[in-house]
Amino acid sequence: MRTTDAHLDSKGTSSVGPAEEQRDSEPDPNESGDTADGVAQKVDVAAQVKDKLHETAESVQAKAAQVTHEAQVKAQEALAKLPPPARERVEQLSTTARQRPVLPAAVAALIVGVGVVLRRLLRRKRRRPGWPR
Repeated sequence: MRTTDAHLDSKGTSSVGPAEEQRDSEPDPNESGDTADGVAQKVDVAAQVKDKLHETAESVQAKAAQVTHEAQVKAQEALAKLPPPARERVEQLSTTARQRPVLPAAVAALIVGVGVVLRRLLRRKRRRPGWPR
């Protein structure tokens, strides 16, 4: 029993004897071990960050898998609605894109690059009224 849990008599003094008070003031080995472990875990910020990062990574991977699956289902549904000649052509293009993934990325980069250059040229033309046409 702790002194804070002790019963007080009518004068406000503790009804606990000196032997009990001494026992209560000594830390319980089990309690101090729990407290030390708890403090050590709270202080170990690196481990907490690592745990949170691991949880977040798992969550992101699960969400990515879910979104990928949903996209595949939607693509199959859209493909099924196409007329047969268009469906065959789309299947050929998707097969080619899977075999050579660099090609679609290069085409996309080329389109973006051309768009950036055209935009800069058009902006220059608006800024300089005497620019040759």
